[in-house]
Amino acid sequence: MPDMTHDELQDLWKREVLSSDLQDLDDTTLSRAVQFVSAIRVAVADADPSDTLTKRVLEQEALVSESILRDLLELRQIKILRAALSGQQPSGQMILAEEELHARVSRAIASHQDFMSDCTEGGPQAVIARPEAHGDATGSPTTENDGKMSYLLVRFLKDVDTPVVGLDGLTYGPFRENDIATIPLANARVWLRDRTVARVDIRWLERGE
Repeated sequence: MPDMTHDELQDLWKREVLSSDLQDLDDTTLSRAVQFVSAIRVAVADADPSDTLTKRVLEQEALVSESILRDLLELRQIKILRAALSGQQPSGQMILAEEELHARVSRAIASHQDFMSDCTEGGPQAVIARPEAHGDATGSPTTENDGKMSYLLVRFLKDVDTPVVGLDGLTYGPFRENDIATIPLANARVWLRDRTVARVDIRWLERGE
């Protein structure tokens, strides 16, 4: 059973609605919310067709929960895009997909600003757009647009006894709870969703906290 409730999901949404700043949201919390909504969908599918009242109640609960979750993510998307457009880092913690969105938009804006400058100053990008650099000093993942594999620093929340082959062809593991490792981003996404790992911020390691 999912360990999130409707009230908790609604509270996440309310905090996002009532603040102009991006609120903290980690991958684990989002995973719990997704599992909660999915569990309601399963309950609707498993409901006794002859019990029309129960089925209607579950269907309504599913619609409401899905709407709250979608609105929450859309609100956060708007705030993240606004921050990127203004050249700022959102104040709240972002999930992995949101960090990638912010990074992509920020790079695109920076590249286009360079293009505009070159147009007015007669620089080389006015004719041919130069390749853009990828990277993030905070340890956030980079995209694979340059053909290179991207990695993510994670902490394991539970044991992984069986070694796995990453998309880079290398073998990773086994791992024990609280182990810290750098693994391919694509593999990390799977483990983030099922709460096998949590992301580690390099800035936190550097402070030694």
